[in-house]
Amino acid sequence: MFQEIKLMVQPFELADAIQAEELCVLKPKLPILDKPKIGIGAPSDEYFMVPSEIEQIRILQFDHYHFEIDFSRKDWHSIWLLRVREAIAMQQDLEVFLIFSDNYLNEVHLFANDLDQLPAEVRIDLLILHRDYKSTPAFLVDTVIPILQKVKKDCSIGAGTATYFTELNRDRVKTQGLDFVSYSVNPQVHAFDNASMTENAQAQIYTVESAIKYFNDLPVHVAPITLKPRFNPNATVPESEINRELPDAVDLRQASLYGACWTLSSLVHLCASGANLLTYYETVGWKGIMQGSREPENPDLFPTNRDMLFPLLHIFQNLLRHKSTSWLPFEASLPYTVVALGIREGSSLKVLMANLSDTMISTQLQYPAAKHKYFIWDQNNLSDSYFDSEFLDKNLESISFNDQGFPRIKIAAHAIVYAQLLD
Repeated sequence: MFQEIKLMVQPFELADAIQAEELCVLKPKLPILDKPKIGIGAPSDEYFMVPSEIEQIRILQFDHYHFEIDFSRKDWHSIWLLRVREAIAMQQDLEVFLIFSDNYLNEVHLFANDLDQLPAEVRIDLLILHRDYKSTPAFLVDTVIPILQKVKKDCSIGAGTATYFTELNRDRVKTQGLDFVSYSVNPQVHAFDNASMTENAQAQIYTVESAIKYFNDLPVHVAPITLKPRFNPNATVPESEINRELPDAVDLRQASLYGACWTLSSLVHLCASGANLLTYYETVGWKGIMQGSREPENPDLFPTNRDMLFPLLHIFQNLLRHKSTSWLPFEASLPYTVVALGIREGSSLKVLMANLSDTMISTQLQYPAAKHKYFIWDQNNLSDSYFDSEFLDKNLESISFNDQGFPRIKIAAHAIVYAQLLD
């Protein structure tokens, strides 16, 4: 491969550049009508949720509940039973990663018996994996899937990887007999700054498009989606031997406004990508969408409080409750700066606009509306949202409509505008 770089330099007046205000114009695109299933992951630290946490997640109306069964663990059966109970209590279907060992024939027969006893109303997606392979090996597809298919349940069975699309691309799975292919996503494999993470959220769409093409138009599952890698598939030193204050999979931005902005951007792009299923984060804890009823483990390093709702929970709350309606994404003239998504609600359109940049930005939403109102969620009122799941709607409802044209709005770094426009 030969590459050539040319640097072109043009003089400009510095004073004029400073005076010119950079404006991000937002124009409506085609609506998203066929949306993927959107689910949430179980806690990865073997924590089992209490009734108050289960009820909070149930209200959010996720489509499915994700967890892993590692057959090399002696307690895998009890984990299976407890997670299934949680899913049923939250009224969610199941998405389960089955991690087999070399004793996979015995393991799959044992699991098939459990699968047969699953309540008829529960639907399940199973991803077949082997603990010693980064992508599902062909011999596992040939032997395990036919056994599971004999169980008469509402069940889809797929192959892929628990790691990145890169690994699936390097070692492509055998597609015969599969219902879907799956891989995980996170924005911090090579870079860790906000700007790189913002770019990554938009690039996720290309992995889905590639997977659809490479794997014969099979449905694509992107799961789990996390802010940091869940583990290092290429590690040579055990994580327990690495000295750090917080676990490597934990990111402070999980409980920040930027985390909410990034989540909105990821949802906007992946929901329009053609993916069939998306799974985000975990229910509670450091990698969750809320702290839950547990006392924070290390509040000095990860400052949260018991029962605290993380900002990204409000993004899911406001989107999932309107999942049956059309969603209207907006095209931004500064695509790595602002992301916006409209939610149709009768004769009105509710819009979430998020500033992904580290500086204030001026925005102009181009949408014909007779009346409008908006509320700005930023660092000044962030703490008010920590313990009120209806924070955004309550504040928007308290504001009166304005019948003038929608104004230009200056949005602070990582702030979110919640607007309502009447046709």
